Amino acid sequence: MGWHNRKMGIKSGVTGGFLLDTFSAEGGYSLRQLKTGITNVCRVRRISDDAEQDFTAAEITQTDLQAFCGGSGIGFIKTFYDQSGNGNDAVAKAEEQYKILQIGVIYNINGIASSFLNTVNGDYVLDSSISFGTAFLVGQVIVKNVINYVMGDPASPGLFVNGTFGGVNGTGGFDGSNIRSLSDEDFDQHSWYWNNRSSDLYAAQDGAAEANIGTFDPININGIVGRPGFNSLRGFFQEVIIFNTDESSNKSAIESDINDYYSIY
Repeated sequence: MGWHNRKMGIKSGVTGGFLLDTFSAEGGYSLRQLKTGITNVCRVRRISDDAEQDFTAAEITQTDLQAFCGGSGIGFIKTFYDQSGNGNDAVAKAEEQYKILQIGVIYNINGIASSFLNTVNGDYVLDSSISFGTAFLVGQVIVKNVINYVMGDPASPGLFVNGTFGGVNGTGGFDGSNIRSLSDEDFDQHSWYWNNRSSDLYAAQDGAAEANIGTFDPININGIVGRPGFNSLRGFFQEVIIFNTDESSNKSAIESDINDYYSIY
C-alpha cells in the first residue's frame, strides 16, 4: 500500500490555517500539524539502542523515519506532543508504546501515517488531567473481544469504541456506574465523537448526527489511546482532540476538517 503525509487539514468549516487555530482545545494529539507554530508532533524511540528523536509533521515520512531507525528498523512513539498550546504532553512507558515503523515500513491507513498497537496494555499518560466535555478521535480497531478504551482515567473510567463487555458493542463510555454505547462496532477506520452535557452522553461516528445514549456522569481524562491501567485501543491511532467544553455546535465544522484530511467517509 502506498502512503503519503499531508501538511494541511483545514478546508471545510474553518476560516483558514490549522484546525486548532480556530477551535481552542484542551489537548490535541496527532501525526499531522493541528496549530500554527507547532514544531514537533511526536518523539520516536528506535528499538536498536533506545535512542530517541523528535519529529515534525513534515518529517513523519518513511525516508526520515528510516534515517533514524534504520532501513529495516522498528520505531515506537514515546511521546505525542500536545498541539493545543497547553503543554499537556502524552507519554507512554516503553512496553506500552505504539509502533510507527515496522521493519522499515511506516504504518498507515489509506496512505496516511498512523501508529499501531496489538496488545491489551498501551496508553499515553497526560501531564495533567482534563475534564471531559467533547472529544474527536480517528483510528481503526482490529480486535473486538476486549474493551477498546481510547481515553480515560483509572478512577473515573473512560470512553471506548468497541468491545464485548457489559453489553458494549460500539462507540460509548463508562462513567463508573453507567455503560453507554451505540451499536456500531466493526473493523473499519472511523472518525468518532463524544459529548457530555446536561448529564447525558452523546456519541456519533463518521459525521452522523449525534445520538443521546443515556445518563452519564462527568469523567476526567488522564490518558489517551487507552485508559491508564486498563485496556487500550488495539489497532491504529491517528488523532484525538479533547475539549473541556460543549462543542456540539462546532461538531460539523470540526468533523469536516478531520474528514477533509483523512477522507474517511
